[in-house]
Amino acid sequence: MELGVNQYEAPTGNTAASGGATSIRIDDLKADMKDVKFSNGYSTATAASATGTASISYDQLLKAAKSAPTSVFTGVTAQIVGLSDGGDGKIKADLKVTVTGIGTTTYPVLSTVTVVGNTVKVHADNLPKLVVDLADSRVRSITDFQQTLDQLPGGVRLDSVQAAKSGVDIKVKGSNVKLAG
Repeated sequence: MELGVNQYEAPTGNTAASGGATSIRIDDLKADMKDVKFSNGYSTATAASATGTASISYDQLLKAAKSAPTSVFTGVTAQIVGLSDGGDGKIKADLKVTVTGIGTTTYPVLSTVTVVGNTVKVHADNLPKLVVDLADSRVRSITDFQQTLDQLPGGVRLDSVQAAKSGVDIKVKGSNVKLAG
């Protein structure tokens, strides 16, 4: 049995530092279910196993990042102003740094995307030298972010993620997946 859904609005389990998004949209959710069993007059269904794919656009993933100016220290703010494909499975985060009295510069920061449990994590590989010299750990609190995907169908968990041209591609799998009832 194959299940295809164009969009799924996923309530989020954002970290407190994520900017306050309440949900992100997961696009093109497709799942292949094996050994589906119906019960209670077809009102309940369970699949013995499931695998699938989906994607999260960069615009949606940006909701989990610190996209509002955040103070790094007195007179310096930073924020993520965009996410895009960085090539080779990386995400390119556009980090805008503003220094009062000096100006604003936007730095491209390549990031690795991983999955831990039901959380998609984005971690900057290297910060620009100026930023590192100023305040590495404070800027990392802006460039490194995560998005938990709560309320996935029962028995389904994230398997892997990879940056792609238009967003993050997700693979899911599960066992004893409750489909209805």
